[in-house]
Amino acid sequence: MIINEADYIVFEPDDGACFSAVGRQSISCALPIDLFAPPGARIAVVKQTNNILTALTVGNDGALSVSWVVGTEEWNGPVPISPAGFAPSGAGIAMAKQTNDILTTLTVANNRALSVSWVVGIGNWNSPIQI
Repeated sequence: MIINEADYIVFEPDDGACFSAVGRQSISCALPIDLFAPPGARIAVVKQTNNILTALTVGNDGALSVSWVVGTEEWNGPVPISPAGFAPSGAGIAMAKQTNDILTTLTVANNRALSVSWVVGIGNWNSPIQI
């Protein structure tokens, strides 16, 4: 019996194989996962509040999406905050605290315009707008 074993799984998208850190291997991974973003997609991560960590990325569908975790609970999301086709999948993202209460992100959209999205406190994210 294995007690308190920490493990993670690495998925190989080219051939569907998966490998775990403790040596388990499978010819194919039949896990119900959605390959949300392309390999190497850029991710921006910032502390939104003292106990919320927020991550943004552009998924395969071109939507800017947010994921978050409260403390050490399970991660939430990704949840799109833009329409599909907004930006190239895996596009670069910059994110920073604009004020103590406003978290702001910048992304270059498919129309090559710099676009801004933001959230105030723990409210809903505003869909990106061109600046």
